[in-house]
Amino acid sequence: MHMKLIMENWRKYLNEDYQETGRKDPEPFKHYGEKGRSASEIESDRDFKREWNRKANHKFFKYDVVKVHWIGAFGGKKLNTCKRKTEPCLLNSIKSWVSSQNPKNELSVVGYYKTKPAETPLSVAGAVVDGYVSYASNKDAATEWSSYADVHAREKHAASGLPKRAMVKSPMFGPEDFVEPSNQHNELIIDNWKVKGIILDTDFSRHFSYWGILAHTPRPRTQPIHQAKKKEFKDIIKFCRANGIKVYDMNLKELPT
Repeated sequence: MHMKLIMENWRKYLNEDYQETGRKDPEPFKHYGEKGRSASEIESDRDFKREWNRKANHKFFKYDVVKVHWIGAFGGKKLNTCKRKTEPCLLNSIKSWVSSQNPKNELSVVGYYKTKPAETPLSVAGAVVDGYVSYASNKDAATEWSSYADVHAREKHAASGLPKRAMVKSPMFGPEDFVEPSNQHNELIIDNWKVKGIILDTDFSRHFSYWGILAHTPRPRTQPIHQAKKKEFKDIIKFCRANGIKVYDMNLKELPT
């Protein structure tokens, strides 16, 4: 009976070519697990992920793909408003992210194979991570947000960590069908991960740069902000070094101390 249900779910939500299923909910990731979805949908998502793991080129994703979790990519409004303030918003965001993460919980990242983060940055800072890729999509996979997991879900997955499931089915399995992030970013799910480094935007002239004020000669009115941002940049590097984390620019070149 269980196998019959799995096959029914599989046929309902997937087809032989793994085409996108499509969903009516414009924000399907704004919940976690059983909230907002039926048991059959969740079971189908699990089956899809298992099948992907069976077919994927795991060696390629582990060794040839740079995996970046962009800090503030979807909640960057505060960082944007902080550009002209002395408050060290980015430093605080990096500290908060580093201290709050559980490597057992699956994490969404953007993958880079033949390109560099500098070509399609989604934020002014990101974490380069390494770990086991449990799914790869050539577009936003609308995965669940772990921050929406309730107490029951956290207790249920306390030992193994919170899994993330893709609700948009558009997979890539290896170098042959890998899609670089460009107009739409790809999305990889990574498990049992660790931080290899923090990348920072060092192109202060970039139009969205958090450090834009440093690209100009300070005036008396902007001098306090200029000094604060200059100090914050150095303090981020200092914080990372103190925690054994390397710091890179968007082209993945290590920054000097």
